[in-house]
Amino acid sequence: MKKLTKAEQYFLLDWLQEDLELALKQESLNEWGKKNLKSIIKKLTPISKGNCHGCNETMKMDEISQKNENYCISCIN
Repeated sequence: MKKLTKAEQYFLLDWLQEDLELALKQESLNEWGKKNLKSIIKKLTPISKGNCHGCNETMKMDEISQKNENYCISCIN
């Protein structure tokens, strides 16, 4: 099975978050749906890996420099 690209993952994550927010506003989602949508969103959300020592921004897995894990890609280049 192939993995999602970053663009596909972010698109899907944004789409699911919007669906969850809309369903919660309209109170049209049952408990099973709430639980499962929240679980899927949590699994798709990139994990934060702390703050960059250069700009102090929160880094996600795909933003960490391979040269030095304490800095984001923007600060190390």
